[in-house]
Amino acid sequence: LGDVVDRMVSTAVDGGWRSESSASGSSPTNGKAIKFAMSGCHDTTLAAILTSTGAFDGKWPPFTSSVAIELFSKADQDQAQAAPTAGDAAQKKGLFSFLTGSSSSSTSTTTPPQPSETARVPLSSLPESSKESLRSHYVRIRYNDRPVRIPGCAAKAENHLPGDESFCTLEAFKEIVDKFTPQDWRSECLQNLGEGLYGKNDAEKSIAGF
Repeated sequence: LGDVVDRMVSTAVDGGWRSESSASGSSPTNGKAIKFAMSGCHDTTLAAILTSTGAFDGKWPPFTSSVAIELFSKADQDQAQAAPTAGDAAQKKGLFSFLTGSSSSSTSTTTPPQPSETARVPLSSLPESSKESLRSHYVRIRYNDRPVRIPGCAAKAENHLPGDESFCTLEAFKEIVDKFTPQDWRSECLQNLGEGLYGKNDAEKSIAGF
């Protein structure tokens, strides 16, 4: 979830998430943003995602279950209400161009954006301008194609879309995920190295009862 939120924050703040490797067709060097990512996992992962966000219903995920984490942005009302002009119509791209990211112009010299500096940065450390961008984006979790209710988002009106508690502001969603996201999982995984299976002095050992 920390990785997922990082991608969403990059989209809201930097205009898109770009892979660190070019194998996916997107990288900081070519500037193409990734709009869809899919990962395979086990039922334990799905249950953990739902439980950590407070959306687990207590029933173990059945076979072929899935969790979709979607990001939405609030439309600019001024832009949405503006009447289209002939120039605007001429600049519109076709469906194929939208899907491939190609442009009708071959003279584009847009400088590729630099890698995001927001990765693993806690919400409290982000500047106010970035937080404002997060408030204009919404996150929705769908479990087996049904929207779920996240208690931390539903608790306050400012944490969700007016009239629909299933749409959580990205700011509120990141605040929830930050609580259990490691700041540096590599170093944290090494903290108990050499302390044995049950921790220092067997502090975490429990009697099985048989």
